Amino acid sequence: MPRMADAAPDIASMDAWLAEPRNCIVIGVRADGRPHGTPNWFLWRDGRFYVSTTRGRLKYRMFSRDPRAQIVVDEPLDFRYVMVDATVELIEDYEAGLPFFRDLRAKHGRGGATDEELRSEMERDERVFIFGEDISVGYGGGGMFGATRGLLNRFGPDRVIDTPLSEVAIAGAALGAAMVGLRPIAESMVGDFIS
Repeated sequence: MPRMADAAPDIASMDAWLAEPRNCIVIGVRADGRPHGTPNWFLWRDGRFYVSTTRGRLKYRMFSRDPRAQIVVDEPLDFRYVMVDATVELIEDYEAGLPFFRDLRAKHGRGGATDEELRSEMERDERVFIFGEDISVGYGGGGMFGATRGLLNRFGPDRVIDTPLSEVAIAGAALGAAMVGLRPIAESMVGDFIS
């Protein structure tokens, strides 16, 4: 797909291409003027890109200070990409953003258990616990995609556990817990760092 500035895109084909599971790079301006880019899952809806962040993240702080952004979505094997100059609007209302987070997760094949399914299984079996990155505190207390919302209040910090950003440690801890008869649910925001 040609860069928008170079050719008028076929909007329907661009919408279809952006609806496919792929990553984007969101680029902003750091406080010292240097560019900062981060890979992100994104949701394309009604002519807008949606990506997630929280107050503690550099991306949030950067766009709070300067909302100018550039978003790049590419498909290197076909030499196609879309590059968009954008202005970021931060959605502070977690409840309003929750449907976008869930759709974003589903788009990338990570629909997983619903809030109700997780809650039901944790109520049924006290050996079940969930742990991972930002699942009890970040993103309004429900994880990046809202799947764990309310679980900390219902089951407490012994069964809903935030971990550091370390997918390998999360996977290892889940394996060890399962080996001793527990039923861990390991939550990783995205699989980008797992190798």
